[in-house]
Amino acid sequence: MQRYTSTILICLIPFFIAVAHDIYLFFVNTEKGFMLSTLGYSWTHYSLDSYKGFVTASNPADMALVNSILSQKSVVVTFVGGFGLFVLAGLEYLFLKSAFGWLGNSKTTYSTDAGKESFRSGSKSKKMQYTRK
Repeated sequence: MQRYTSTILICLIPFFIAVAHDIYLFFVNTEKGFMLSTLGYSWTHYSLDSYKGFVTASNPADMALVNSILSQKSVVVTFVGGFGLFVLAGLEYLFLKSAFGWLGNSKTTYSTDAGKESFRSGSKSKKMQYTRK
C-alpha cells in the first residue's frame, strides 16, 4: 500500500484544494458558519468569462447534465473524481501488466564473463595499428 500513497495523494489534490477553499470561506465569512461550496459557485465566482464561453459553446441539451454536476458540492465531486482517477490508473496498470507482462518486473542482466568479450575484431592479442594518410 505504501507504493500507492503518492498516487492517491496526487489524485486527491483537487479534493484538498476544495477543502482548503471551504475553510478559507469559513474564516472570511464567520457569521454564515461553515458551508461547503458547490462546484458551480467556484467556477462562476472565480472565472465567469470561461463559464459564459462554455455555456455559449456547449449544446443546450447537455447543459442539464453539466448543471447537475455543477450543483454538487465541490468536495464530493473532487473526491469522487480523484478516487475514480486512481481506480482508472490502477486498471490501466493491471491491463498493461497482463498484456505485456514486463511492467514493473524489468530486471537487467549483466554478463559475468566481462574478460572474454572484446570490442575489437580479429586477434585480441595483437595491438591495433593506425596509419596516417
